[in-house]
Amino acid sequence: MAQTLSKTETQDFIKLYYSNPHNARFEQMIQECKQSVIQSIVIPFGLGKIIAAYDKVGGNVDTIHNARKGIYATKKEQENYKQRGEYDSDKYHSHSKYIEINKKQTELKESGQLKDYMTNEKVAKNAKTDLDHIVSAKEIHDDPGRVLAEIDGAELANTETNLKMTDSAINRSKKADSMESFLKKCDERLQKIEKLRNKENLTQSE
Repeated sequence: MAQTLSKTETQDFIKLYYSNPHNARFEQMIQECKQSVIQSIVIPFGLGKIIAAYDKVGGNVDTIHNARKGIYATKKEQENYKQRGEYDSDKYHSHSKYIEINKKQTELKESGQLKDYMTNEKVAKNAKTDLDHIVSAKEIHDDPGRVLAEIDGAELANTETNLKMTDSAINRSKKADSMESFLKKCDERLQKIEKLRNKENLTQSE
């Protein structure tokens, strides 16, 4: 008999997914489990073509994995995602947990115990810092998996594992980008700087 997750279990699964932004191993484990289960059914009964078709169109059940690919089994869940509403930065940054964690991090900074999570360096008491969503609030708001699991975006974004202090300039450069996109942009900028260093003569704009 197929086993399904309750709504609470699904929500716990999503929160675990976001508790560590570097979750490549977690993703690999999920995929390995999925493939193992599929193989145990497909091989004995010769259902390869049927399973392939099921996976391609999403089957009869909406899954987080498929929703994140834009594949929906039901019109209802597809419509729910379309109706999720526009991202509202104020809603995420005025949340009670955001305010509470910001206060704790500020107290650590003032006592000289805070480290910038981006640079791993101690933060000076008078440094300009921002509380940053490691997985950006917009990314969480627009995540089809979150919408499918019916988890409040502001609640999910504003956890201690997802909120860390960093230099204001770094945070405002990152904006609403995902960490992956932000690091890619940083790398591209560093490459441009390196090319300019190797030039003998620079134009005024350079």
